[in-house]
Amino acid sequence: MVWHELVSDLVHVDVHWIKPSSERPFHTLVTSGMSDRPMTVPNRAEAYRYAELVICLPPEWQLSVEAFEDERWYWPVRLLKILARFPHEYETWLCIGHTLPNENPPEPYAPNTKLCCALLMPAILAPESFRELQIDDEKTIKFYSVIPFTGKRWISNFRRGLIR
Repeated sequence: MVWHELVSDLVHVDVHWIKPSSERPFHTLVTSGMSDRPMTVPNRAEAYRYAELVICLPPEWQLSVEAFEDERWYWPVRLLKILARFPHEYETWLCIGHTLPNENPPEPYAPNTKLCCALLMPAILAPESFRELQIDDEKTIKFYSVIPFTGKRWISNFRRGLIR
């Protein structure tokens, strides 16, 4: 299943859905389109110019057009789309270890969660062969897991003025 983006200004971001299985008992959502354009990486980080994002959700998570009318179920898809556009919109890059808050100061992604920040990590729940896709000699796509978290320490430091 693929949720196709109808209108896009920077990159066309689709979200692919891999249903739970006995070997992988969780939903897996994967972006495509973020890697259509290179990210603006620092010197000597050219190997990280292309990336796509992955998020895993519990098997009971509701993934349907009807469920997506409720932000309680849609927010992970929205998060993937926002993050996939982020490096192109701000001429920057995303890589392992980067954290991004939802708003400033961070606000929960939906009314039913306290999750308000995202951490990028290696796609460790995916087979090792999935973590990287070599397209040709010039383009290798890295796959990063998006790990939502509450960011309590981040929020506390922001409120104390340690993060601006």
